[in-house]
Amino acid sequence: MSLRWRVVLALALLAAAASTAAAGIAYAATASRLSAEIDGSLTRAAAAFDPPGDGFNPRPPPPSSLPPNTTVPSTTTTTTPAAGPGALLGLVVVQRLDASGSVVEAQSGIRLPVTAQDVTLARTPGAPGWLRTEEVEGAPYRIITVPLPAGGAVQLARDLTGTDGVLGSLRWRFGFLDLGITVLGAVVGWLLAQRITAPLVELAAAAEEVAGGGELRLSGEASGEDEVGRLGRALSAMLSALGRSREQQHQLVRDAGHELRTPLTSLRSNVDLLRRYRKELQSDAVDRILGDLEGELRELSGLVNEVIELATDSREAEPVSTVRIDRVVERAAGKFQARTGRPVELRSEPWTVLGQERLLERALTNLLENGAKFSPPGRPLELSSTPGRIVVRDRGSGIPEEDLPHVFDRFYRSPTARSQPGSGLGLSIVRQVAESHGGRALAGNSPEGGARMTIELPPSGV
Repeated sequence: MSLRWRVVLALALLAAAASTAAAGIAYAATASRLSAEIDGSLTRAAAAFDPPGDGFNPRPPPPSSLPPNTTVPSTTTTTTPAAGPGALLGLVVVQRLDASGSVVEAQSGIRLPVTAQDVTLARTPGAPGWLRTEEVEGAPYRIITVPLPAGGAVQLARDLTGTDGVLGSLRWRFGFLDLGITVLGAVVGWLLAQRITAPLVELAAAAEEVAGGGELRLSGEASGEDEVGRLGRALSAMLSALGRSREQQHQLVRDAGHELRTPLTSLRSNVDLLRRYRKELQSDAVDRILGDLEGELRELSGLVNEVIELATDSREAEPVSTVRIDRVVERAAGKFQARTGRPVELRSEPWTVLGQERLLERALTNLLENGAKFSPPGRPLELSSTPGRIVVRDRGSGIPEEDLPHVFDRFYRSPTARSQPGSGLGLSIVRQVAESHGGRALAGNSPEGGARMTIELPPSGV
C-alpha cells in the first residue's frame, strides 16, 4: 500500500472512530435522560395515590410533577374510569394489588404482570418502590411497584414504544452522520496526502532517474521548512557531493592516464632498444639502460600507489583513535633521516588529535620528501609541531607566488619543479589527509628563505 493510501486510510479510520465515539456518547446520554425522565414521572405519579378504604383516591401531586395539559381532580372525585388515575396519568397504566398480592383493580384494559417481588412489596408497607422493564402484550413497559401505607401496592406502567422509536430514529441518524464524517475524513485525507506526498513523489522520481544513470541533480529546487523540504535539500546536497566526487574521479583517471604515458613510453623505448641492439651494445650502455628502466619502474610504481591512495577512501582501513602527534612527528622524522640521510631539525610539543595514525604519518613523510627535493644537498629540513599546527620548512628558493594556490592540486608541477622526480600527487595526499581530519593544508614562503608547508589540525584536548 502506498504512503498516500495509508494516510487516507488513517484519517478515515480516525474520523470514523471520533464520530462513532461522539455519537455513542450522545446516544447514551439521550437514552439515559429519557429513562430518567420516565422513571421520575412514574415515581411522582405513584406518590400521588392515597387509597382510603377500598377505592383509588388520587392525591393532587405538586404542579411540577404533572404531565402537560393535565387537570387535577378534586379529592372528592369518585373512582370511575373517567376520573380515575388512568385519566390523570394519560399514557400511564395503573393496577392495584391487595395485601396478598392479588390484583384488585386494573385500568386501561391492560393487566400488568405480578412477580414475587411485587407480592413482597404489597405485604411490606413503607418499603421502597421497585422499577423494572418488562414486555406486556408485545410492547415494552416501564413498571414501578410502590407499597401503600394501608397495605397492598399500586403498579404504574408506561409504554416505551414511543421512546424506543425515538432512540431507533436517533441511531439511524447517528449512523448516517458517522458514515458522512468518515467519507469526509477520507476525502480530506486524500487531499492532504496528495499535498504531502507530491514532493516525495518528485524526489522518488529524481532518485529513480539518478539510479537509471541520469544526472546527479534534482530537477527542481526543494522548498519549505518541513521534513520534506529538509529531505529534498539533503538529497540535493548529497547528489551534488556525489557529482563532484564522480567528476573528481574522472579527472583523476584522465590525469593519471596522461601522467602514466610518459614513464610507459620511456620503458617501451628502452626495452625496444635492448631488444634491437642487445648484441651491439657495450656492457656499460646496457647497465645505463637498465638503471633507467629501474628508475622509471620505481617512478611508475610510486605513481600507481599514489593514484590508488587518492582514488580509494582509505579512512575506513584504520579505526579513528586518539593520536599523539609528537610521537608521530618523531617517528616520521626518524624514518626519513634513516632512509635519505638528510638531517631534520625537530621541535615538537606534546598534543593529540582524533584521527588515523598511519595516514598522518604518511602526510608528514610526503611533506619531508617534498622539502628534500628543493633543499640543497646536506642542508637540514626544519620540522616543528605545536598544538594545532605542523610545519615543514626547506632551505630552497621558495615557491613562486603564482604557484602557491596550486601546489596541492593533483598532478600539478610548477615549471621549476618539472625537472625533479615525482608524480605531482604527494601534496594532494597531504591535503586529503588534512581535510579528512577536519583540518587544512597551507603553502607559503618563510621570511628566512625556503618554502613552508603547514598542516593545521584541531587538537583533541586530551
